[in-house]
Amino acid sequence: MKLEKLDATSVINVIDLVAVFTGESRRNVLEMVTPLRISASSLSKRKSFPDSFLADLEGFIITLPREARAAIAAYVTTITDAKQPTLNNDFAEWIDAKDVTSQDFVDRCANENGHYLIFRSPAERQLEIADMTINFDTQRNILPHFETTFYRGDDAFSIIKGQIFQMGSYVHAIGKVLNNPGMRFSKLRPYTRPNGCTDMYGIRLGKSQDGNLPYAHMIYCYQLRRRRSFSTVRKILSVTHPYDDDGNVVNLLSEEIDTIGEILRLIAPTGLKENGLVAEFFGA
Repeated sequence: MKLEKLDATSVINVIDLVAVFTGESRRNVLEMVTPLRISASSLSKRKSFPDSFLADLEGFIITLPREARAAIAAYVTTITDAKQPTLNNDFAEWIDAKDVTSQDFVDRCANENGHYLIFRSPAERQLEIADMTINFDTQRNILPHFETTFYRGDDAFSIIKGQIFQMGSYVHAIGKVLNNPGMRFSKLRPYTRPNGCTDMYGIRLGKSQDGNLPYAHMIYCYQLRRRRSFSTVRKILSVTHPYDDDGNVVNLLSEEIDTIGEILRLIAPTGLKENGLVAEFFGA
């Protein structure tokens, strides 16, 4: 339940919730919870509580009826989540929210419209395709957040979580690889397909697989329509070789991805220079 993350006022509120559910007074609750001498009259003056008391309080809460445990747990979760520092809070110090992430971007690219396939520039004929979702909760977040999952065969996968927002003509994404010190930075250009879906493509800066050096490559974010089934998405994610001699894999992708030819052209290793994207994205 993580009572140790609560401040003194919130711990007192938990004690009062226990009193409500047990029908006892603060004094009686304290006597039932712990052998420590903590008087009810001194609670409001406390700045903190001993760890041993918090452990005793958690142990007592476990003995309460399920409804009481659930209500207290919900309160603790709400308080700890509200106090948890986030990238959104830090961004707010140097980015004016009204300058980023217009409602138009949220409507077109987040929540029910926030499911994407990410095609990564192939190296040595290996194509990486990832699954990305973008969500935005106006009650909790200043910026939308994304989660990207790279499936690497069998049960192996890696997850990247971070913030994504539009500023001017470009979409910027900053994320961290979970359980790994690696960071990922992307600068993307929105593109509306003829069917109205909003794709994004551009530069992603991460690290090379050889030597862990900074490595820039092209990515293309293909927006999925809501009707796409999970089994279809997994079939697409299983594709790794786009340039086999007879073109069968490209044909397989063509069955599900209507613009696969253009996507592969844009993310090709030579695409940065050939498409003039070095000058566009890096100002060179």
